[in-house]
Amino acid sequence: MGIRDFQLLVDNPTTDADCLTYVNNTCLLCRNGLVVENNTCTGCLAGYYKSNNSCLACPVTCSHCQLNNQQVICTACREPLVLESTYCVDSNNALHSSELLPDLSLANQDIVWSYYPNLQNRGIATCGSAQFIGSSTIQFKFLTMRRQFTNLPQHRGVVLYFILYQIDGNYFDSNALSFTLNGQDYTSSNIPNLSTLNTLRSDLCGNSTQDSRYVLQLKDTSHTESTLDFAVNLASSGKIGISDVQLYLLNGVTTGGAPFEV
Repeated sequence: MGIRDFQLLVDNPTTDADCLTYVNNTCLLCRNGLVVENNTCTGCLAGYYKSNNSCLACPVTCSHCQLNNQQVICTACREPLVLESTYCVDSNNALHSSELLPDLSLANQDIVWSYYPNLQNRGIATCGSAQFIGSSTIQFKFLTMRRQFTNLPQHRGVVLYFILYQIDGNYFDSNALSFTLNGQDYTSSNIPNLSTLNTLRSDLCGNSTQDSRYVLQLKDTSHTESTLDFAVNLASSGKIGISDVQLYLLNGVTTGGAPFEV
């Protein structure tokens, strides 16, 4: 018997207090959502900005942003929005539905969102300073949150954005957490960059287990129907939520990219 290719992973706070894991004096993993730049934990992923030595998510419409005089400024926008000054605007009138949940007037309408099993308070959950539809305190064995968009005008393609919250765990393991858009399922098997995003963890609420919050994009460039079904599915015990749902209808001109992006 024998062993080979042995490596010792050691936390080394004396070199960089924000580095969680070193190998051969090289930082591999940072805390607070930071990423490695020049062997130190100083940068953030695209779609995040640095604040008090942590990485926080940009507004849902921004693909890149920065903090300037305590104000978050967009420097690039998500498709199909364009940047004007420091704002992401819809120059093609593509925005069909903007639900800056948890707007109670929207979440309280069963015709807009349906839940199985039924959620308390019509699905409105509070997690620290954040609010979303879902659950931040009750562990659900199975949970489905469904939204149907109806009477859509003529279009050739859709883009759906939302902020996803995972509380006290990572529920993408074993494909327990999935999304459905127009009959197509999206899981950890076909979500690019998910492993990287799941390192962006912080303590939002709940127990001492780290939470996550990031923007996800679903895209279907072939959709032309007048209705669109969207669902969030949790097939294991867990606490999840979504907020700031925005649906854009495309005219067939896109900038490319995978069907599911982050």
